[in-house]
Amino acid sequence: MMDDNELDGYKLFFEKVFPSMSDTDILNELWNFANTSLHKIEYPEAEEAWKDLKQSIDERSKGINKRGNTVYVRTFGNKKDRESEELLRCFYKHVYGIDFIKIDKSNNQKPTSVLQKYTDYSKKNSNKKKKLVNYQISHIFGKTLNCYAFAAPWNVIYLPKILDPLTGHESKGIFTRKFTEKLQKMMLENYKDMIVEYNEKMEYTFMDKIKSFKFQKEGLITEFGKDRVEKFFGEIDKNFSKIELPKEKS
Repeated sequence: MMDDNELDGYKLFFEKVFPSMSDTDILNELWNFANTSLHKIEYPEAEEAWKDLKQSIDERSKGINKRGNTVYVRTFGNKKDRESEELLRCFYKHVYGIDFIKIDKSNNQKPTSVLQKYTDYSKKNSNKKKKLVNYQISHIFGKTLNCYAFAAPWNVIYLPKILDPLTGHESKGIFTRKFTEKLQKMMLENYKDMIVEYNEKMEYTFMDKIKSFKFQKEGLITEFGKDRVEKFFGEIDKNFSKIELPKEKS
């Protein structure tokens, strides 16, 4: 429900363009378009993509460095802020005991390459793939600091750019909330087994490590600054949380 004193720019736009349609009808039309125009990694390719990602993480955690097993994540905060990047590296080193990650300098290079490899579509000219124009990479559950989620087949899709305002972190309101819920529901239904496995990784690999990392707060503040560290703690809570699964019907 909108507050009487609140003006939602999206709602005003839709009321102007579709004056005879209810919010529910507009949302349904938006979802119908999204559902027929987005492109995700289908089975069995999705299983292969998930297996490859887990294998890369497993090999890197054992100190095995070879071509193709680099583990990518998006940086924390401003990508030009070297101290924020170093804080993220420090966290992963605490978890795995080694210099573990590589920062995706374009923010989406690795997810883009995964989608191109495991779907029939590409954002670049290709003899083997259909070219997508005015599409972007969308992370359905966010969690771009998380090595198990950043390029995971259950988290990344090609989405028409015109739908970006309904998925961005900066947008709010009923249309953004309901549209995001539909996207997440679709991915949960399609990739439930993978997301269950992801949740297990968060519980058994990261939960205790996050707690012990936070015990180092004072030392981290001395090295990286109070505001940066406190913001980072909030981000790791979001990025390494488990994903809520739909309840089983009785």
